[in-house]
Amino acid sequence: MKEGTLAQILGITGNRVRVLAQDGVVVRSRRGFYDTRASIKNYCARLREGASRAGKQPSESSDQKAEVLRLTRAKADREEARVARERGELIPIDDVRREWTDLAVNLRSQILNIGPRVSARTGLDRDTAALLEEELRLALTELDNAR
Repeated sequence: MKEGTLAQILGITGNRVRVLAQDGVVVRSRRGFYDTRASIKNYCARLREGASRAGKQPSESSDQKAEVLRLTRAKADREEARVARERGELIPIDDVRREWTDLAVNLRSQILNIGPRVSARTGLDRDTAALLEEELRLALTELDNAR
C-alpha cells in the first residue's frame, strides 16, 4: 500500500507514517510502500499500549512528588500566616470571640437600659414602661434566635 493511502486510513500524515516506519511500527515493503496488514496491526498495538499506560495508577515517584508538593504548599501557607500575624493582619480567634462577646454584652445592657431611661425622662406610666421593656427583650431574643 502507498504511504499516502496508509496515512489516510490511519488518520495521520505521511510524515508520521515515515516516523513510525523508523520506529518499526509501520512495516515498509519497498520504497514508498508498506505492508498493510502488519502496519495496521502494529499501529493498533501501539495505540492500545499507550491507552493502557494512560489508565494505570500513578507511579510511586509521582506519588512522592505530589506529597512533596503538598508539604511545600503547606509550609508556604504556614509562613504566609505567620507573616500576616506579625503584620497584625491576622488575630487569634479567641481574641475575636472575646471582643465580640464583650461588645454583645455591653450592647444588650445598653438596650435594656433604654426602657428605664425613657420612662424616667418622659414620665411613662408603669404599664407603658413594661410594654417598652417587653418589646426590647423580644427584639433581643429574636436577634439571639437568628444566629
